[in-house]
Formats: sequence, C-alpha cells, structure tokens
Amino acid sequence: MRRILIALLAAAPIAMLTLSPTLAVAPKVTRTPTPTPFVLGDLINGDFEGGGTAWPLQDGIGEVQVPPGWRAYYLDKPPSYVTVPAFCYDEKTGKRSDDGCFWARPEFRDVSKASQPNRVHGGQRAQKYFSYGRMHEAGLMQHVTGVISGTQYHFAVYMEAWMCINYNESCKGGYLSDKPTTMHLRVGIDPTGGTNPFSPNIVWSREVDSFDFWTQYSVDAVAQGDAITVFTHSRAEWTDDPRQNNDVYVDDASLTVVGPPPTLPAPGGDASAAAAPAPAQPTPQPQTYVVKPQQGQRPDGSVVHVVQSGDTLFGMALAYGVTVDDIVQLNNIQPGQFLQIGQEIIIKGPTHPAPAAAPQPTAAPQLAAVDGATAAVAAGAPGGLCVQAFNDRNGNGVYDGDEELVPSVKFTVMSGTDPLATYTTDGVDEPHCFTGLAPRAYTVRTELPNNYVATTDEQVGVALASGQTANVSFGVQSSSSRGGARNTSSAESGNALSRYGGVLLGVCGIGVLMAAGIIGFVMVSRRK
Repeated sequence: MRRILIALLAAAPIAMLTLSPTLAVAPKVTRTPTPTPFVLGDLINGDFEGGGTAWPLQDGIGEVQVPPGWRAYYLDKPPSYVTVPAFCYDEKTGKRSDDGCFWARPEFRDVSKASQPNRVHGGQRAQKYFSYGRMHEAGLMQHVTGVISGTQYHFAVYMEAWMCINYNESCKGGYLSDKPTTMHLRVGIDPTGGTNPFSPNIVWSREVDSFDFWTQYSVDAVAQGDAITVFTHSRAEWTDDPRQNNDVYVDDASLTVVGPPPTLPAPGGDASAAAAPAPAQPTPQPQTYVVKPQQGQRPDGSVVHVVQSGDTLFGMALAYGVTVDDIVQLNNIQPGQFLQIGQEIIIKGPTHPAPAAAPQPTAAPQLAAVDGATAAVAAGAPGGLCVQAFNDRNGNGVYDGDEELVPSVKFTVMSGTDPLATYTTDGVDEPHCFTGLAPRAYTVRTELPNNYVATTDEQVGVALASGQTANVSFGVQSSSSRGGARNTSSAESGNALSRYGGVLLGVCGIGVLMAAGIIGFVMVSRRK
C-alpha cells in the first residue's frame, strides 16, 4: 500500500507538467512602461503632471519648484513702473521703507487636486506661485526647439488668480477672492527663441484678469527660426492696503500649429510662386486667431496683407493698428486677396473672380474710428464670443471640419456668477456669436440633451481682449455611440478567457486525475 501511495504522489507533478506545461516553464515577465518620446516642437510637461513626487529646486533655491521643462522667472527688485504704496512711507519724514515693504520674489510650488480641487484644471497637479502681503512680477517660460521657421504657432494655457486682503475674515478658506485689484495675467511667444521674459520681441496677448475660475489664455506668433519660447506672466498690483494672498495657478498648456507650414521654392525655381498663398485649410477649432503683420512695407508707407483662411476683421485691425470701421467695407473678402493697409484701405483684387461669400453669423459690432485710420483699436471696445457644438465622431476633442453640427445644445455666457445670455443650437446656423461683450474674462457653460455626453470641457473660461472675437467649439457624442468602448472591454474579457482557457483546462484535468488516483488508492486498500 505504501508503494502505491508513493507512486501516486510522484505521478501528480508529472501530470501537471504533461497537462499544463505553460504553468511549469513560462518565465515571469516584468513589463516596463514605454517612456513617452519627446517630440521636437512639443511642450514638456504641458499638463504639469510629471517630475516625480517632488519637483526639483530651480537653481538650488528652496522656494522655487517647477516641473522639468519649465523655468520660473521673477524680478527680485521692483521695476520703475510700479507705484510704491503710501503705507511704505514714513508720514513724518517722508522717507521710504526698503523694497521688502511691498515687493518680494514669489514662492513656486505644486498644488494637488486632493488638497485643493478648485486649483487644478486637469489631472492631479498644477503649478502655483504666490507672495504673502507683497507684490510680484513673475511667470513661467519654456524654450521649445525643433519648430519650423515661418510657421504660425498657437500657445494656450489655463490660468486663474486668487487675491485676498484678509484670509481669516473673508476668503472662505481660499475659495473666494476679496477686494482683488489686478494681476496683469497674459501669455506670450518670443518667435526668435529668446529667453528674456522682458524682451521687446515677445508677442503678448492682451491682459485680462481671472479671479477664482479658470480661463484659457492664448496667443499666436510666427516662428523666425528653429526655436521659440512661450511665457506666462503676472504682476500683482495694489496701491492701498496690502493683499495677504497674491496667488497664480497655471495648468494644461499646449502648443499647436496654425495652418500648414510654408512652402519653400525649389532650387532655381520661381520665388514668386512660393509667395502665393497656400490653399485654404479648414479652420482648426477651438482657437482664437489674431493676424500678425508679416508682409513688407511699400515705399508709400502702406502695408500689403494677403488674406488667409481664418483672418478676421478684428484680428486685422489689432494687427495693423487700425479700427474695424477702416476695413468694414471688406466684409466679403476672400482668401488670396491683397489688402493695402495704410492711410487708406485699398483692396487689390484677386486675379480671378471671387466666389460668392457664404452667409455670415450674427454681425459683430462696429467700432468707432479714433483719431483717424492710423489709431489703434479703442480701449474697452466690445468683442464677441462665437460658439458651436459638433459631433465629435473620432473623440479627439477637436472640430475637424467634416463633423456635423449638433442641435439642442444650450450655451450660457457668464460674467462671474451672473448669466448674461443664452443660446440653443439648431445644428444649422452655427457658429452663433454673442456680441457687444466688454473686455474681461467670461465663462461659457453648456447643457447637453439627455442622449449626449461631452468630449470636451462642458465649461470653459475665455479671456476676451478689447475688440477681440473668440471662437469656441464644444465636442459631443451620442450615448449610444460610446457603447463600443464597453463592448471592447467585453471582447477583451473574451480574449483573456481564450488566452488562458488551456491553462484552466489543464488545472481542471489535474484535479480530475488526482481524484481518480485517490479513489483507486482507497479501493486497493479495501481489497487488502
């Protein structure tokens, strides 16, 4: 009997090797995540998520922490254009206190969604920097290499500010600003790739404050070499009582190409052919376009501009320092036309008849001329917000031009907590433009039909500069079209069952064999 038992025990591992060799011989595989390659022309840590559990110290300074790829900049000394508050002077002697009375280098840290969910726009982390009871001028910058000279780039980033005069009495645990003044929020691009945040080469957006809610700031510029540098900027400013908290939060930055890269002439070819405008491209959405002067100046002082797809009246007015009234007669201009912009606005017509103009959305407000045609757009000039909802069939969050518009989506434009206007789409006459809006930060909210889900943010902030029109597109998908993702999970489960079915069958077979062996052993024992 003992020999039979030993034989059965020895047979069990042999059966396991025979029925399930995978379990016996397959080595353990440790999968190493494939690192995301850095692509030239991209931002590093645009989402502010990377850099380990603790961001590195910049220049060994314990109060300056930013994620890899970014660099903080700041002024240790107040610039001459800052007004020193009255409380920094001795009333009797008139002598001014030192700079520490009102000015300081801000402290740079990360902020987590777990600790302050209202201070993170996307993901789990964001950049913050702040100065206690002191003003500052500071921001973030990133030098981007591998860009294409002559290509227009679009830099966008979300920012919000918090300014509180007395944290313990009135700021509700950091969720509400109290008596904010201004933070001079803006973004910029140095198209030459310079790294001086105060260089005259930087193309800056207009300054718009956004306290206590996220606003996307953006700017366009044409690269003049193989590198550009992007910047954010803030300057806390007050001349009365000091604000205890002067905080700025930055998150979700992106750098994209606007339109196709330029076409260079072939060696020995006709250079004039390369100067011809590229074929009209679908306008990328959501983006705001501001034309930048790129054409040469004629001997008579006029500037010739070639109209490109995406150019707007407001954009051209801002770019060339004229008013919309000066070019309002050009409402039906077509891509490829030449505009001569000087003391008079003259159309240099196309070489072929232009097609009939498509119906325009709600007319933008007309601006009154200021001091003649050479005056800049008036400060405080009204602008517009144009919105539409599209069927985001591929789920990439970008309006690709061939995706149809969606009806029954309600848009609400908010100023702070106050609703200003609403509009419900019909899927035909969009984009719809809310016009006559004063330059400030707005929030655009959406309400979707029951059978749709959003593929983009359902609420965004938009910083509207003087005389500017911003275009915002919201992506949606029907709930039924998203069922494929759930089916994919089921299919993967089925694949897993098929992949490991042989192993499971082998284990079951081992159990049956061992049970049969035990039964045989008992029967033999009873016979003896």
